[in-house]
Amino acid sequence: MAGLAAGLASAALIDSVREEALVLISLGLSAGAVVSWSSTRSGRGGRASAVSVAVVAATGGCLAGLVIGEARLEQIASEAAVIPAGTPTRVIGTVTSWSRESDGSSLLSISTPDGNLALRSSGGYRPVVGEIVRAEGVAEAVPEWRGAWFERRGIEAILRSRKVSSTGAFRGGVAGVVDGVRVRSEQALSRGIGSSQAALARGFVLGQDQEISSSTEQEFRRSGLAHLLAVSGQNVVLLSILAWPFLALLGLRLQGRLIATGVLIIFYVFVAGAGPSIQRAGVMGIAALAAGLAGRPAQRLHALLLAAVATLAINPTSISDPGWLLSFAATAGIMLWARPLGLLLGSEHGDSELRRSVVEAAAVTAAATLATAPVSAALFGTVSLVALPANLIAAPAVAPAMWLGMLSAAIGQISRAAAEPLNWLNALCLGYIEQLAHWFGSPDWAMIEVGQPGPVVVGLAWVATVALVAVSTSVASRRRGLRMIVRSPGLRFVTLGVALALASIVVYVRPWAGFDEDPGPDRLMVCALDVGQGDSILLDPPGPGAALVDTGPPDGDIAGRLESRGISDLSALVLTHDQSDHAGGIPSLLSAVPVHGLVHGGARPGLLRLARQSGVETRQVAEGGEIRIGGGLRLSVLWPPAGLQHDTGLDPNSRSLVLLATWRHFTALLTGDAESESVPIEAGPVDLLKVAHHGSRDAGLDGLLEHSAPKLALISAGSGNPYGHPTNETVSSLTSHLVPVLRTDRDGSVGASVGPRGWRGGAC
Repeated sequence: MAGLAAGLASAALIDSVREEALVLISLGLSAGAVVSWSSTRSGRGGRASAVSVAVVAATGGCLAGLVIGEARLEQIASEAAVIPAGTPTRVIGTVTSWSRESDGSSLLSISTPDGNLALRSSGGYRPVVGEIVRAEGVAEAVPEWRGAWFERRGIEAILRSRKVSSTGAFRGGVAGVVDGVRVRSEQALSRGIGSSQAALARGFVLGQDQEISSSTEQEFRRSGLAHLLAVSGQNVVLLSILAWPFLALLGLRLQGRLIATGVLIIFYVFVAGAGPSIQRAGVMGIAALAAGLAGRPAQRLHALLLAAVATLAINPTSISDPGWLLSFAATAGIMLWARPLGLLLGSEHGDSELRRSVVEAAAVTAAATLATAPVSAALFGTVSLVALPANLIAAPAVAPAMWLGMLSAAIGQISRAAAEPLNWLNALCLGYIEQLAHWFGSPDWAMIEVGQPGPVVVGLAWVATVALVAVSTSVASRRRGLRMIVRSPGLRFVTLGVALALASIVVYVRPWAGFDEDPGPDRLMVCALDVGQGDSILLDPPGPGAALVDTGPPDGDIAGRLESRGISDLSALVLTHDQSDHAGGIPSLLSAVPVHGLVHGGARPGLLRLARQSGVETRQVAEGGEIRIGGGLRLSVLWPPAGLQHDTGLDPNSRSLVLLATWRHFTALLTGDAESESVPIEAGPVDLLKVAHHGSRDAGLDGLLEHSAPKLALISAGSGNPYGHPTNETVSSLTSHLVPVLRTDRDGSVGASVGPRGWRGGAC
């Protein structure tokens, strides 16, 4: 089984089944056969024969996995619609998945008679999974940075649609039944509660995080609670526990309850989207139920390997899916360390049921947190230092939130109104968890950056964790040492937490100061250009492609300032709002510098016409949208909502785009002219803040500084400007919060240079 899983995974990690791999596997099979034959001939059989059989089985399984995986990859690739970039296309297809994506548009996966296709739609119409839609537009190539996401879905082209409309039809059959259940569940979970709690309920129960705000997602990630927003093994276990008494009330015997629970798990996997992590959980759940039916105790390692084989056989590229990797890491950690950690925390046979339950829950949480930390570091370059306490404190509300949500979704199949009382109760649990995520995720020290360590460092982290747990458990099992020194169960837990934190620091944290004096070529430049009384922020990541947020006034010589920095073209020009001090330099810029795209939150028709005449694609974005730039730079749009963009009765400053720029470990909040006294800005902790409206008076600035805790502030203002920018009140607020300030009116062009190990602020 292990060899088969390794072969399936290898099929996705290499370009094809190479002759070298086949030769090595054949040699392994031959060696195992020779050892087995010779040991049998000599009468030594025993262990040598068993080893040889294991070698033969493992290598044979690996060979079979390679062949099966390669065939499955070819099948997935053959399901893709092949449309050359630039080809005008019209399609009719069934929506198979959708995701909140970049540039204020929805990215849909659709299945057409010609194959699978991605559909990017920037209109307000958002079809649901299972709906049959019409679309027309121009095909474009899959971006390199999203290649793995598209590969897992068998997609080779994107249709950037000009128009998407419903045919009024939906797919039928079993898939149509599942779609109907999902839609009714979504509606039931949203009934009678606020949009924030409703979005969390859909995330907890159905794994749909599209409507969760970016600031909330960031807080869940920083606090180590992000796993609650994705369906996984926890959901399957809680569903089984919830279903068991209801099935008993129906009079079903043990075998009937096991079979019914299995059917329920399979159905839930498809309702929740059948992603890699829930597939793994479903297979393991079915394996455990099958063991129960056979009257045998479930062998957890075999179930985990079976889950790996099943999910990789469905799609070998799941090996690159973060959810799949984290799910398997958490499960393996619980198998390895939950029981030893329970002993270490003081679980005894004579303890009360309540105390044993609390200790076991703490041990499972600690084991999963320890196991996923190295994987999270390798995938995202971060480790949450508060994940363990946050999960332990959230634990009492997690199961009730899941159960209430599942009951609401079930009752909603009959009556959505009947689900409301359950949602009211669930809102309390969800609000509690959301508040914990905010408290634990807000401090700037909640998450440390580790620079995405390689396989060697991740391996060392696992070795260190295994050694720590083994030594600690050994000491605890003798009822001396740790237990003699620390007799209180509470103090034992605190001691364990301190030891684990120290181990994490030793393994993960590199000794670097907050400022890197020499970031080198692999760096991001964030520069507030000195364009006079106006805003222009240059974002220049490594590699080709740079973005400019605003151009400053007409006399700011923006083209010359870019030329002096070696910027010969722009991947994106982002216009926060159409006022002269932010957009006045656009005509001169378009005539001097190639610009590939103009992204805006609302602009005059004349300005958009000028851009199109210059061959620049224009795109409007709103809250929830994202802009991806080469070199790993991401701009998330935090404000304004789509409904406010065309409200001409509002102050244009209140409709200014607010952007959160993210690059590796670094975050910058770019507020345009949106003052926090009139615009709700919830970005969470950031490294750099571009102060709104050139440093004008802002009654909400103190609150923004409290929850964002920037380490550096930039103010764009003209020298000797007649508006008094920046105001004394703004400067005093920044000073009282101990935030260093760089100003273009005094210091010229200023910003931050961000490298792999840190960053520094200064002139740029």
